[in-house]
Amino acid sequence: MSTHIRRRLVVLAPALAAALLLTGCDPVTTDSSLVGGDPARFTDYPYFVEIGDGLCGASVIASEWVLTAANCVDNGTWAHLRTVAGHGNGEVIVHPLWTGKEGSGHDLALIRVDQSMTAGITPIQVGAPWNSAAYAPNTPAKIMGQGLPAEGNNLVFRVANTVIHSDAYMRGFYRYGWVDSLMIGAGDASPTGCYGDQGSPLVVGHDTGHPIQVGVLGAPARECENASGFAELEGTQLAWVASIVATVPSGWGACTTIHDATGHVAATYGTSIQNGPKRDGSNYWNLTCVSNEATVLQARHSGLCGVVTPEDAPNDARVLKQGSCATNLYALIERKPLAGGYFWLVVAATGKCLAVHDASTSLRAKVVQADCGSGDHRQWSLSPTDSGYYKICNRHSEKCLDVQGDYVGPGAYIWQFIYDTGHNQQFRL
Repeated sequence: MSTHIRRRLVVLAPALAAALLLTGCDPVTTDSSLVGGDPARFTDYPYFVEIGDGLCGASVIASEWVLTAANCVDNGTWAHLRTVAGHGNGEVIVHPLWTGKEGSGHDLALIRVDQSMTAGITPIQVGAPWNSAAYAPNTPAKIMGQGLPAEGNNLVFRVANTVIHSDAYMRGFYRYGWVDSLMIGAGDASPTGCYGDQGSPLVVGHDTGHPIQVGVLGAPARECENASGFAELEGTQLAWVASIVATVPSGWGACTTIHDATGHVAATYGTSIQNGPKRDGSNYWNLTCVSNEATVLQARHSGLCGVVTPEDAPNDARVLKQGSCATNLYALIERKPLAGGYFWLVVAATGKCLAVHDASTSLRAKVVQADCGSGDHRQWSLSPTDSGYYKICNRHSEKCLDVQGDYVGPGAYIWQFIYDTGHNQQFRL
């Protein structure tokens, strides 16, 4: 295996690149951008994508989507790509927090392509949020890349076996800086990624027949002489990908909520606080399992729903108010049965429970979200009224949910009050 480090780019004739790519021929030259590894056939890794005649790598993650590194495409809104199915241009979407600085994190970009470029290709699974072993140190992995040799004009596609490294190991020498929550490492002095391999996937489970991409190669470390840093496809960065490419969560399998209910995946990312309780710079995000039985609390008098919204805490949605019933994780409530016919009312976005603030028994005490646990002020009874509506009362205070002042517009508090049969005190689940 070669240990040559490519330090320059050579433009390959497009016709020659296409011929090599589409036939899957093994090149005869041995020098390539990937340090170490063995020549491989594209047909064995059909999800691999070439960007710009050997400039970078990428991966097919859905019928219309390709994933790569932001540093490969951040100079333009379009990129030229080749797959085993064909070639053409794609529209680039760079991660909104990519700064252009290696080691700052968020080195990710999505490229929307015509489906003809991915015809017959099975997309690789992106991330495994319910499977921590996929990211664990010493997990066997494959790195790959296609680059131009130092001399000659044949593209070389190479694949190498390696293992995932711990963050502590990577922090010890990574010259660009290391962000534990955004990066994952793999490789060694040989094999490792090098210039021209950026954007290529870090893959676990390939030999089992179920490959999972857990990283995207960013900048090679120390002139390709050590392990490489990849943008980690977990947490906030996985949420960003999944919030744009709706089919990504379908590969993750069934999930169970923190309260043991069967659920489905919800991935959100954006500038609105309603995208989730977690922060990523100026953005909010969430990647969670939502109960299949989750519902909304719809007020009878207004037709609006209970939504947990910010109140004196700009970084945390806390207080229950009346708002839109449109799809919103902060409007979805999971009922968790308890002893004595009571329930926890769990906010889908956070897994926290609705509770009377400070366990107050006062009229108009606000309802907030709090950690689920002991305390009668976190427990609620649901008693039918008529026409499918319920009065919902707190076990501790014996007072019931009530929309402030019979208001029919958004923003009114849903607090506790003495039940008087008003339609502003009745809710449909």
